[in-house]
Amino acid sequence: MKICWIDLETTGLDENKHGIIQIGSIIEEDGVILDKFNIKLKPFKLDFLSKNALEINNTTIEQIKKYTNPLEAFDKFQKFLSNHVDKYDKYDKLILAGKNINAFDMKFLKRFFEKCNDDYFFSWFHKMGIDLNTTTAEYMIFNGFISESYNLKTLCEAFAVNFNEHDAMSDIEATRKLYYIMKGITVDG
Repeated sequence: MKICWIDLETTGLDENKHGIIQIGSIIEEDGVILDKFNIKLKPFKLDFLSKNALEINNTTIEQIKKYTNPLEAFDKFQKFLSNHVDKYDKYDKLILAGKNINAFDMKFLKRFFEKCNDDYFFSWFHKMGIDLNTTTAEYMIFNGFISESYNLKTLCEAFAVNFNEHDAMSDIEATRKLYYIMKGITVDG
């Protein structure tokens, strides 16, 4: 099974009014990293930019103006995906994985496809994802793990995983490492 680890940096929390400004992704199969994708992109013109989100991302409007056009970024992302999936084969799909993937990243990514006039999101991806939040809950139950917080930074500190917080590629690399640590599986990368 192929997994598409993905993290998005966004201009806010609502996929219907905010946009994506960074996509970090790792595609793996059987625990082996096949490819990585990392791009910073401009939000669409109608996307709202939350001041709080920009502060969290340590991003300025001036920086965003220099990012890749969203349609160009979408084209590059689809080319990346097409290196690993035949979107016309209903059995050849990626499982999305990440921290809070089902409640956040998958919704933003699906909305990004829609904003790019592409209704074929599920031609690339399965409808369910692997969420580190669920894995953390399982780890808590079976290993008695308790933490003051379950955000990515606190989890990385608890498991000695280094990362650069709020950079999509660094976040997803850390998320992937945490997942395999909690599952007790050794993989590359």
